[in-house]
Amino acid sequence: GYMSVRTWGDEGVDDGPGSTWRCNYGAFAKSTDMGRSWETPSDLRWPEESGRIQPFPVVDGDMVYVFTVPAGRNGAVQLMRVHKDDFENFAAYEYMVGRDENGNAIYERGYDAMMSDYYVVDKYCGGVEVMWNDYLEEWIMVYATPEAGNIKKASVVMRVAKTLENLADYFAVADIQEALELRDNGIANPILILSYTSTYHYEELIG
Repeated sequence: GYMSVRTWGDEGVDDGPGSTWRCNYGAFAKSTDMGRSWETPSDLRWPEESGRIQPFPVVDGDMVYVFTVPAGRNGAVQLMRVHKDDFENFAAYEYMVGRDENGNAIYERGYDAMMSDYYVVDKYCGGVEVMWNDYLEEWIMVYATPEAGNIKKASVVMRVAKTLENLADYFAVADIQEALELRDNGIANPILILSYTSTYHYEELIG
């Protein structure tokens, strides 16, 4: 996936690359010769107002799932999918618009579904990556938040789940401060801290 950047900076203020930006559209490029050349199908483009600007595709069986975030790392994560045989058919894309009473994902096609504001990760995210882990036998998502445009304030979060629509079973963070940030923001899922944590902090963690 790629994005067509219109301007760097926020609302006309040029803060330079790495801060935020505005885009014309998000799209896909296609290669049939192992990356030696690329094509950019003009009908596989999502407008900026859809919020589906930075696409991160993942293949699962016969389906291609595409996680997307808005331009400039300035929004949450949405999900769409398409059968791999219809990858170049814009009209075949289905957009996750919610869940039924049993928690199963609901997908719909068309303009209204594309413009849905339903999020699979309801936090500002940047640098989303998703992959299957054979050892865990689960999907892993990694992203930066809550202020991914500012490297001094960003935290790296990992989510793990059995299905791509439910990447929120538990989180993995770099240190206790990131764990406490998640708790302060209402995240109640189990959290794995990847670095050494002193017994001094046990009361904070349990409390």
